[in-house]
Amino acid sequence: MMKNNKIETDWTQRLLQWFDKAKRSMPWRGENDPYRIWVSEVMLQQTRVEQAIPFYLRFIERFPSLEDLALSPIEDVLNAWNGLGYYRRGKQLHQAVQIIYYEHKGVFPKSFEDWLSLPGIGRYTAGALMSIALDKPCPAVDGNVARVISRFKGIRDDVTKDITKKNIEGFLQQYFPVDRCGDFTQALMELGAMMCLSKNPKCLLCPLTGLCFANLHQAQEELPVKKKKSSAIKEEWAVFLIETLNTVYLVSRKNEALLSDFWGLPMVYIEKTSAMEKAFKEKYGQSVKIVQKIGEMRYVFSHREWNMSIYQAKLNKTARLLKEDCTYDDDCKNIAKPFQKILSEFKIE
Repeated sequence: MMKNNKIETDWTQRLLQWFDKAKRSMPWRGENDPYRIWVSEVMLQQTRVEQAIPFYLRFIERFPSLEDLALSPIEDVLNAWNGLGYYRRGKQLHQAVQIIYYEHKGVFPKSFEDWLSLPGIGRYTAGALMSIALDKPCPAVDGNVARVISRFKGIRDDVTKDITKKNIEGFLQQYFPVDRCGDFTQALMELGAMMCLSKNPKCLLCPLTGLCFANLHQAQEELPVKKKKSSAIKEEWAVFLIETLNTVYLVSRKNEALLSDFWGLPMVYIEKTSAMEKAFKEKYGQSVKIVQKIGEMRYVFSHREWNMSIYQAKLNKTARLLKEDCTYDDDCKNIAKPFQKILSEFKIE
């Protein structure tokens, strides 16, 4: 394809030469199994590489193939995902893998649109799988790539908007090198992660120095343009540690807004301290007596923050909290991370 000018012809070559020398070692790099690349891409959404690597290795050891994951119950999948956060990613990955295994006989999609039709697959993930796993000229625009290209081209449109991302995709579509589509996509991501940083970019070491609009015009701090993130919603919760016969009661969270496929400790919103026992009965159908407050803990999600007051409590009657409850010491393994932390720190001996 005809390039716009020689400068823009040179930049892809510079980028790939830099990537060949500077790329970091990652357990999914060099993989040719689309399943394993897929798992890595899902884990890397909203998660740093350093944090994702140990989870990836454990996950692949537990589910080494698409078939292994498809045939496993969701409880096992979420247990392996526990602690990585954004649990919907793991649930949707499992759903999509089952669709491929059962409905498409284990054959991976061959087109961007087919990938996009699966649960949990957006434009970025579909593009990454097409280019990295299948070596097709298909852009994948994540935050790193959007930052690199907005600075390189001097794009002053809001990079959080879909139209801007699609415009960046259209620009990149012109420059995919033959037989190195996956490397091109990964090189752009790597440049954003290692050189074209959000703050204090390493312009003197960047392979695109001298070709980049932001570098030439000293506009690094102005670009990319993006809307301000809304602050996390803060919620106040009372969490109950209820022990009977050396066990701690847990409840199913299947009707909760967050961590709905996990188990956890009983908890209610704190509105008035005097109303917590009443709120507990309304939610769980059992009367409880608070013995004492034993501590506090904060847990931060991507969009909300739990400020949890931990209470030692006891049931007024010998009864189970829910028909589907379990106890910490016997039949429940799939406990959500916030409650694992509470049990580790506050469990009464």
